Amino acid sequence: MTMILNLQSPPEVNIPFLYEYWNWVGDTSILPTKWYELLKKHDQQGHTKVFKNYTREFLISNYVRNNKFDPNGFFFITTRSEVVSGVLVWPLDEERCEFVALAALVSHRDRETAQAVVSLALNYAVNKGFKAVEYKENE
Repeated sequence: MTMILNLQSPPEVNIPFLYEYWNWVGDTSILPTKWYELLKKHDQQGHTKVFKNYTREFLISNYVRNNKFDPNGFFFITTRSEVVSGVLVWPLDEERCEFVALAALVSHRDRETAQAVVSLALNYAVNKGFKAVEYKENE
């Protein structure tokens, strides 16, 4: 299923207490591993196979090394350096983007970490001038 949200104004961002958000900045060498670990934990905790075909190398070659990759469009929510939710905003064209690899650990969902990472991504999308965002729910 694909969901499309027409963007008008950015939502308020609320990072839960004792959590912080990371972008793709600083020493980025560890970030592909952190991203991969989040996706694997997401599947384990949720008893799904949504990201079963994703490898660290797949993420790097298909996203990180792609010319469309914007480090400012990548968001993690962390606690004590553990990544608990994340999403990549990926441009589809001049007016539309999509959320790629949206994941949140079940063990932290009650703290609204998924909402926090989505609100960061929506703010980024609005500020970049995108008019709509798509999210394809993985099956």
